[in-house]
Amino acid sequence: MLTYYHLWKMNPREARRILIKDYQETGSYSQTARSFSTHRRIVRKWVLRYREKGEIGLESLPPIPKSQPTRLDPQLERLILRLRDASGFGPKRLHYWLKRNLKIVIATSTIAKYLHKHKRTKKHLKREPRKSFDWKALPLFSSSQVDTKEIMDTNTFTQEEKWLYRHLGLPLYQFTAIFPRTRARFLSFSFQNTKRASLNFLEYLFSHLESHGAPFEETIYLSHRDPVRTDRLGSRVWGLSNQGCEAIPPRAPSIQVGENPSLHSPPYQEGKAGG
Repeated sequence: MLTYYHLWKMNPREARRILIKDYQETGSYSQTARSFSTHRRIVRKWVLRYREKGEIGLESLPPIPKSQPTRLDPQLERLILRLRDASGFGPKRLHYWLKRNLKIVIATSTIAKYLHKHKRTKKHLKREPRKSFDWKALPLFSSSQVDTKEIMDTNTFTQEEKWLYRHLGLPLYQFTAIFPRTRARFLSFSFQNTKRASLNFLEYLFSHLESHGAPFEETIYLSHRDPVRTDRLGSRVWGLSNQGCEAIPPRAPSIQVGENPSLHSPPYQEGKAGG
């Protein structure tokens, strides 16, 4: 005779019906359990459920615990879903909105769990892989990157070191030009972070390249640290030309510089640079 386990593997509902039928014939939980090699509690469970609900009671129920003390209140759950539909906020923004406006603190992970449960999560679009720029394909000295750095950075020196640095009268700013094709690096130091100082550095750089016979028709990318002050290099991108310098709009990615640039007649007047 097949055991209850083998019957349950073939058809759970039919296995329970056979248990109930055998119990109705014997009238004993223990005898039915011994006949099908199972426990009397299983026989009693399905007999009682069949008496209460009939054939519907033979269906398998999800394993939900009777007590859920940490479950979110249904009203708060509906509130989260309404806010999600109305605003499109994610778990973090919903957490801060509830905390700030309603003084309700719900963990971000809990909000994310309920959004996932009710299928309110957004589908993440796959981004196309970025195409890497082939720097090796550039001609020698065909492009350069120019950067300005304040040497006395707040994360670099202590207060005592800053005082000693100023007391010794050392330069405060560093100009760096890097040629991506060769990774050649040129440095210059200045006491001022002005347009004149930066353009002097570029003039010296181009003169040095010209004296060694290197082609330096340049495309210059400037990396800015201070885009607010109008008297600093970071306020605009300044392109070199035969007439001096020219302001480039912020969205312009690069500027072409003619061969053998001259900076002896700039269209503006500034103080002397220490570069």
